[in-house]
Amino acid sequence: MTVPNLFSRLQASDSQIPAHDVAISTRVRLARNLDEPFLLTMNMVERRLLRDRLFDLIGDCNSINDAIFLREEALAPHEVGYLAEVNLLDREEAGREKAVGLIYLKDPCQMLVIGLEDHLSIRCRASGLNLEDAWMQADRIDNALEERLDFAFSENFGYLSPDPRHTGTGLEISCLLHLPALSLGDDLQRVFRGLTALNMVVAQPAYWSTPAQGTYFLLANARGLGRKEQDFLETMVNTVNKLAEFEAKARDYLLSEARALLEEHVWSAFGQLKYGRCIDDMKANELLGNIRLGVLSGIIQNITLHDVELIRSQTGTGRIHYQAGETLDETTTSQIRAKLLRRWLAERESGRGKDNSL
Repeated sequence: MTVPNLFSRLQASDSQIPAHDVAISTRVRLARNLDEPFLLTMNMVERRLLRDRLFDLIGDCNSINDAIFLREEALAPHEVGYLAEVNLLDREEAGREKAVGLIYLKDPCQMLVIGLEDHLSIRCRASGLNLEDAWMQADRIDNALEERLDFAFSENFGYLSPDPRHTGTGLEISCLLHLPALSLGDDLQRVFRGLTALNMVVAQPAYWSTPAQGTYFLLANARGLGRKEQDFLETMVNTVNKLAEFEAKARDYLLSEARALLEEHVWSAFGQLKYGRCIDDMKANELLGNIRLGVLSGIIQNITLHDVELIRSQTGTGRIHYQAGETLDETTTSQIRAKLLRRWLAERESGRGKDNSL
């Protein structure tokens, strides 16, 4: 099993998490199909043959080295859960008996998925709002694959897909946002409604074991047709930056007009993390989100945004289960998470906390 190799690559990249006021992470997805029948018309035998053929063809690409090839049905549930948690596999896609193939490249933030709605999709993620970097890597992989694969393409419509949302550029951009100050006010839903004019959709992230509520949101473009890739990228960056401005104004308002309410959110979260003994995934994200708000507001001085994002990535259910080597019950998982969070906060208070490895 090569998942441990992938896990070690992911751990090595933990220390590179950059901090951004609003954008936690971004992902670029390119949908591609071969010039042959779509997956909807294939039976299971045909899907497996397609996966094996693409494994061979992609494995022969000179520019794709040190790749890890995985068949999803060979993965244990705790491995699937971990890959979904770090956004390397969509949770709603996991566990389907569709002969899915996963190819993780040398950079653990770059991968290919075979056998879902499209024959193939290229997925590159980046921390913060490093959208241009993610796009450049996805485009590079796409160009390399086109040397070996004949993708279905129309001069009138662009890249073809059974899903109309993927037809055209095949590009889907998503950005995980943290908007705690706006969430405390009354303007957030009005802001989100305005995004529909930009052909964008907002949802709560579905790849955590229990989706966070209230402060974390996933922003994505609703279509890939009718515009160039660079236009979609610029729209996303401009939109996130505008949301960051709104969030900063909402934070300043809370500091000047409702500081007691803001401090209550922050220090209540601090106390629960310091003394908690059983903290589930949803609660941990809520509490760490409030700590993050405290850092940005200047209320908390000895913790950085990088600290918060690093511990959040290391205390998810998928991560805890993967390190345990099995799927644990909810109570045990919550107890382990609480212990890790207590230790992390104690290190921050003592001024240590340089090594966040768990």
